[in-house]
Amino acid sequence: MKELGQLKYFLGLKVDQRNELFLSQQKYAKDPLLKYGMLNCKPTSTPVETTIKLCVEEKDLEDQTIYR
Repeated sequence: MKELGQLKYFLGLKVDQRNELFLSQQKYAKDPLLKYGMLNCKPTSTPVETTIKLCVEEKDLEDQTIYR
């Protein structure tokens, strides 16, 4: 065994051990954006309502293209 110092990254998680243990996945999310040159792209909201209640019945969407 080796003493490698304080833990910084583990399985894609950034670990910050100051007063408390803080885990962050910012690097995990940022790496693909950097790889494909999309880091400066504008964010967009999801086309799905966030307060919608789902039901068992199936119904067709009015405009399916915004979900593709």
